[in-house]
Amino acid sequence: MGAPGAMLLSGRAQKSLQQLQRTLAVELRTLNAQESLLFGALQACDIGTQITHLQDYLNQVDAVLAAVARLRAFLERQHGSAFAAGPDAAFIGQTE
Repeated sequence: MGAPGAMLLSGRAQKSLQQLQRTLAVELRTLNAQESLLFGALQACDIGTQITHLQDYLNQVDAVLAAVARLRAFLERQHGSAFAAGPDAAFIGQTE
């Protein structure tokens, strides 16, 4: 354990972490909305519209993955390579 009152992250790093988390939350909400549009299109639209919505959904999946990768990279930078050996390190490395 660290010393009493010691901070895991500096004030600046905490603000960066909060911003990265907010960005991820926005991307996830957008993905959820895009999913609803996709399912609606799959049930009631022509093939061209379905393809457009599917591509939009895939683009949003990519945006979520990028936000997760940025968050993980930030946390790894804050505490060295201790987290880099985690089970998702290879996957995250492929998405960057």
